[in-house]
Amino acid sequence: MTDKEVRQLYSVETHYLNTLAVTVKTVQVDMFVTPGKQYQLEASRDLLQWTPVGIPFTATSPLVSQDVDSTETGMFFRFHEVF
Repeated sequence: MTDKEVRQLYSVETHYLNTLAVTVKTVQVDMFVTPGKQYQLEASRDLLQWTPVGIPFTATSPLVSQDVDSTETGMFFRFHEVF
């Protein structure tokens, strides 16, 4: 079941009319890097399989921020230098 389906089922079974739900759609990942070097941001749900997020980027400042769509909970992020 999706989170939305669980909330709908809960609201029907508990007979509560007033509810509040918060959904995070985007997270900001801040990376402290060395300017001039190239990096790749990656994401994982299990810390075993990693998927690239976007394309490799060249750092233009010591702090690089990237917004990532994240409608699912339990996402892990890492980045590494690309040689």
